Amino acid sequence: AANAIKPVGALREHVRFTELDSLRGIATLVIVCAHIEMRPLFWSWSLMDMFFVLSSFLLTRIVFNKCSDFAGVVAFYGRRIERIWPLYFLTVSVLFVITIVTNHQHGFAAFDVTVFARYYTFSQYSEMLFYPVTGYDYISYARHLWSLAIEEQFYVLLPLAILLLRQTPVAVWLTFLLAITLASIALRAANPNMYVLTSHGDAFALGSLMALTFGRMSAQTVWATRVLLCIAAISLMCFLPYLLDGYRSLLQGGAVPGYEATAATASTLFWTAAIGLLALQRGASGLGMMRFPVFVHVGRLSYALYLVHYPVLRLMAKPLAEKIPGLTLLTAELLCLPLIWLLAEVLYRTIDRPLQERKASNLRGGVTAKPTANVVL
Repeated sequence: AANAIKPVGALREHVRFTELDSLRGIATLVIVCAHIEMRPLFWSWSLMDMFFVLSSFLLTRIVFNKCSDFAGVVAFYGRRIERIWPLYFLTVSVLFVITIVTNHQHGFAAFDVTVFARYYTFSQYSEMLFYPVTGYDYISYARHLWSLAIEEQFYVLLPLAILLLRQTPVAVWLTFLLAITLASIALRAANPNMYVLTSHGDAFALGSLMALTFGRMSAQTVWATRVLLCIAAISLMCFLPYLLDGYRSLLQGGAVPGYEATAATASTLFWTAAIGLLALQRGASGLGMMRFPVFVHVGRLSYALYLVHYPVLRLMAKPLAEKIPGLTLLTAELLCLPLIWLLAEVLYRTIDRPLQERKASNLRGGVTAKPTANVVL
């Protein structure tokens, strides 16, 4: 069809977004800090939607160009399995062994090992789609893996949707993605649960929408920048009451708010606009901080760092604080940071970086090149 969306201009071209890699690194550091001392960073859950928007934006650009037929979809799934599964299943397997050993030491089933069937199939917390409270006893030191499950579920659906709707007019695509966005907002309002895919459908839909319109946005950079700045400002103002209420409660010694549907909608819109602005303005002199080498390096480490930090904090900090007199839990968690960083570096250099380089080579058509930034797409 003449009006069908085509991978033209910036959509077809393999573009590196160093600023987005740095954003990923900064967000990962904030999440690690939030898991060390959760209360002041109670809003850190909003960063997960940033990751989802970013994944959808980068992934849609690749899938739309590569998945022109069923063979392309199969090849895409093969690349995702090769890129994501090794580190994920290594982490899950290590935690599985730790759980068995822990149960043996206690002399009873302190944790239900059968729940690992959910982790191995990326289906943890999926029952929360229908029930607000889970009936499964999930492993406390593996809770962070919920986000990987949601991303894998999205990776299954996206290529199929693009393959089916590839040649449809632009209006159909816009209607489809906007319908998913509105449906997700409604479902989240009815069941505000952070651990299920329906609560993040708008993040994935908006990321895909931005990817499919990025060529046109790049051709009208000035106007696109103004629109995105307006969206960012308005959504931040809508998120501000949630922040103010949370910090007011924190100062008064009360409970801080958790995941909320309205705040989630505002944060998703904000991160969509922020990612669009960084992509449009890539290379701009005013974004020098977003190309800071430390942030870029953390962006490279982000996948490995995210996988290992939570189990180390939950498994080591409390026993360490109990064994050393006068050592607080916060101090024990801070003492775990060097080990977390070391493990992330080892996993990145031995497993993750070779896979990133192979992925980058495939995307460039077989030309081997060492990546200058994270290429988790």
